[in-house]
Amino acid sequence: MDNRKRGPSLRVMIGHGRIVAAPGAYDALSALLIEQAGFEAIYLTGNGQAASMLGLPDVGLITLSEMAERIRNIRAVTSVPLIADADVGYGSLISVRRTMREFEAAGASAIQLEDQVSPKKCGHELGREIVSTGEMEQRLRAAVDGRENPDTLIIARTDARTTHGLHEAISRGVAYARAGADVVFVESPESESELREITSSIPVPTLANMVETGRTPYLSTRRLEEIGFAIAIYPATAFLAATRAVTTAMQRLHRDGRIEDLRTLPASRNIIRSLASRPIRISNPSSVSARGKPSMPARPLAGLRVLDLGTFIAAPFCGTLLAEFGAHHMKSDARRRCADGATFLTDGVSPCSTY
Repeated sequence: MDNRKRGPSLRVMIGHGRIVAAPGAYDALSALLIEQAGFEAIYLTGNGQAASMLGLPDVGLITLSEMAERIRNIRAVTSVPLIADADVGYGSLISVRRTMREFEAAGASAIQLEDQVSPKKCGHELGREIVSTGEMEQRLRAAVDGRENPDTLIIARTDARTTHGLHEAISRGVAYARAGADVVFVESPESESELREITSSIPVPTLANMVETGRTPYLSTRRLEEIGFAIAIYPATAFLAATRAVTTAMQRLHRDGRIEDLRTLPASRNIIRSLASRPIRISNPSSVSARGKPSMPARPLAGLRVLDLGTFIAAPFCGTLLAEFGAHHMKSDARRRCADGATFLTDGVSPCSTY
């Protein structure tokens, strides 16, 4: 069970009248970095999940169970509210109800549904098709019916602006609020005046989507708060930054055969220290030993801590070895190395590193 201390709910936060900024996480590590940077919420971007999990665009390929697993992974290492993108609800109205319950159980604080047809497209692409207002209202009522925690927010996104105009998008936003949406998200407005009209016309809190390469003016969080938005999401920022950084690093590694300065960057050291200080819990490591022979049943390794990035990657393998051979075989002041060089320590031993 996750005993991590939680802060106020997202519902409480937006009730204070101060905008909540939620950068997009594409995996658990990016979510952890977002929280460590001081942000009060995290947006689980569907686009980022599709790219990081499948290497494919956001066209509705991620399944309900896959997205729920991603929510669980992120919730296991973060404590701030998590906004989860549920696309069009993964099927029928019954599926929408199940989506709410699965996402809530996984740890989502807010769940976003949209009025596109399936298969959907990224919200800043042209040619998006939408369902009728009535069909989206049914999706929202099913979501309300499926919600078990009254603090969980339902966010209704409409993609009507690009193909049907701002008036239709606002009209849908008002209807979606009546159908039970706690927050309305009008996708792809194309000017600051449109952003102002959205916040002044829709009777519930509104969400702004800031995409660096998108169709909407890219405004500061402070300016969006002045306009009247309750939430600002930045779904692509971390993903774009990571893609650029990895591309640059790989080009240098391919050209020079080494990248010396990465090991001395403060950010690199901070990431390693951050992972080193986080406890891990291995309850079901592999039952096969390093030599391919069946091992003794693995036991949870309460109190075990990851000591460096290499250990973090090798944790399940080393967890099996320690569970098989037992911590009592280790000297209290010694460290035990797995076959690949990763290092573990038991409780009471000072942290160290293999680097």
